[in-house]
Amino acid sequence: SSESWLTATAAEGKVTLKAAANTAEARTAKVTLTMGEKTAEITVNQAAPKVISYEDYIGTWTVSSSALEGGNYTIVIAQKVAGESYTVAGWGKSVVATDEKYAFTMKYVPDQHAVAIYTEQDLGTYTDADGVVYPVHLTGLIPSTGGKFSYVTTANPETSACMAGILNGDKVEWVGQEVSLSGGTKATYLGFCYFIENAAGNYLNFTVDFPFAQNPVMTKVSSNSASINAAVNGSEVAQSAVEAVAE
Repeated sequence: SSESWLTATAAEGKVTLKAAANTAEARTAKVTLTMGEKTAEITVNQAAPKVISYEDYIGTWTVSSSALEGGNYTIVIAQKVAGESYTVAGWGKSVVATDEKYAFTMKYVPDQHAVAIYTEQDLGTYTDADGVVYPVHLTGLIPSTGGKFSYVTTANPETSACMAGILNGDKVEWVGQEVSLSGGTKATYLGFCYFIENAAGNYLNFTVDFPFAQNPVMTKVSSNSASINAAVNGSEVAQSAVEAVAE
């Protein structure tokens, strides 16, 4: 072989070529075969590694988690601001989670080719069957005592990512980010969920969205970012009563 990254071995009447993983630009090597006075040359081209781009995250995905009891989510990620952010619809099973009107924002991190979801997103208002209007939030969750969970509110949501991940093959394994709590303690986000806020300022969740997707994994289904209406779970979306989550 003409290049050290490509090795050639001959045994039992065959030649085996083995290429090392490429971490830089496209490259070429030549392998020379010799038998007596005859020679032959093989040219081997190895492409540059794929660089993950903003567009790679657009499409239809499934979200899985060992905590989900009612099956996976089907979500749609679409362009919001080209090269900067996306809208994400379908993360959950409640009437707000499956309504495009409440799609939340996912940010693209270009220097790492990664994506991040920020806590405390305000997503509009929800009106229940009695005409009561509630603000809708997407909020990160941390573990609490007794196997419960607590939501975290912050004065600086634009700088407080609760989850981050990077595409590896066809999957994104979300990693919870660390958050500093009052009193100097720290915690790690397990995931996030839709909440509505009542007149007293308490956050309430749709029971159908609990348990939520803890340490979620996204698997890409297609690059189609058509309407979420064609992609969400086929079962009827439960407009369940809301209940308070952890204190």
